[in-house]
Amino acid sequence: MPSLAAPWRGPQPDRSHRSAHRTRHGWPTSRMRHTRHVPPTMHPPAPRPCDSCPYRRDVPSGIWAREEYDKLRRFDAPTAEQPSRLFQCHQADADSATRRICAGWAGCHGDRLLGLRVALIEGRIDEATFAAAAGYESPVALFGSGSEAADHGQADIGWPGGEAGRLIGKITRTRSDLRTAPLPEGRPEQEKPT
Repeated sequence: MPSLAAPWRGPQPDRSHRSAHRTRHGWPTSRMRHTRHVPPTMHPPAPRPCDSCPYRRDVPSGIWAREEYDKLRRFDAPTAEQPSRLFQCHQADADSATRRICAGWAGCHGDRLLGLRVALIEGRIDEATFAAAAGYESPVALFGSGSEAADHGQADIGWPGGEAGRLIGKITRTRSDLRTAPLPEGRPEQEKPT
C-alpha cells in the first residue's frame, strides 16, 4: 500500500524566518485566505459627513493640521498611484471599535479609491462596507477634489476663526489620541486696500 507521507528528501533548511503566508514549498499564498476569518475593522461611512469633515464646503478653514490636509491631495491621483490605506473619519480615535470610513472622502472620491479595493481584498472591510463607501452620495455639498478641500482648509490654518475654534474644541474633547497646539490669540490686521 502506498504511503501518504511525502518522500524523505534529507535534512531541510530552517524556514521558520519566512512569512507565515507561504506554503510548505515556500510559495506565497493568497493573503485573502488568511484574512477572511478576521472581522472587518472599519465601519461604513456615516449617513452625512461630520461637521468638521475637511471635504465639506461649509466647514470652517483651519481645523486640522497642515499634514492632515495634505493627505487629501494624494487621493486625487490616478487609482494605481493613490495611498492604499483607508481614510478614517476624524471623529473617532484611530484604534476605536466605532471607527468608520470618512463620509466626505467616500463622497468626493467614490469608487476610484485604491484604499477601498485593498481593504476589501485584505478583509479589513466587508462587501457591504465597500458598496456603501463606493456608492456613497453626500446629502451636503462637498469639494470636487482633495486638492480643493486642502486649499480651503489650509487657507486660515494660522488663524482659525471662532467656529473653527469651537469645532477644534469639540474634537479634542472627543478624541484622546490627538496632539493639539494652542490657538493663536487674535488675528493680525488685514491690509486695507488703497
